[in-house]
Amino acid sequence: TNAAWSYTYTVDTGGHSDDGLLTYQIRLTDNYNKEQVYDRYITVDTTASIVVINQPAASATVNGNMTLRGTADDTGAGVFEVYYDIKTQVSGEPAYPGTYTLASGNYNWSDTYDTSAVIGPTLYTLWVRALDLAGNLSDASSVNFIIDQTSDIPVIEFLSITEGGVYGV
Repeated sequence: TNAAWSYTYTVDTGGHSDDGLLTYQIRLTDNYNKEQVYDRYITVDTTASIVVINQPAASATVNGNMTLRGTADDTGAGVFEVYYDIKTQVSGEPAYPGTYTLASGNYNWSDTYDTSAVIGPTLYTLWVRALDLAGNLSDASSVNFIIDQTSDIPVIEFLSITEGGVYGV
């Protein structure tokens, strides 16, 4: 005879006390009392990754092509992907997935962002989230910075000018 069965195991998603390797056994017994036992293993992961932003630094002034860089760590299934979004500081945290962009890498992530379309000194926030292999989405990490296209214009200073003097390059 065939028998259908199912079992539901509820994990603690708040306290994460069930995270780790879970072993379960399937025990089959036929009509002749012959028994077969199968051990199976699953990994329970209810804990999201942690994201750190290394670049740009907080309150940094940037322009042109800006490098975004950081790390993500996950004690469970592992980091799958890292996403970022850049918004004006007054916009607040963007909804995920929304306009988030996939960064290159996972544990060590990076990307380049072209700021050349930004006019005038403007306050921005970089928002970063990581998705782990179990589907847990991290809280957003953020850093505030300034985009100012004039921040690397050279300044020429004359220390001594003589009237009628000739100056060359």
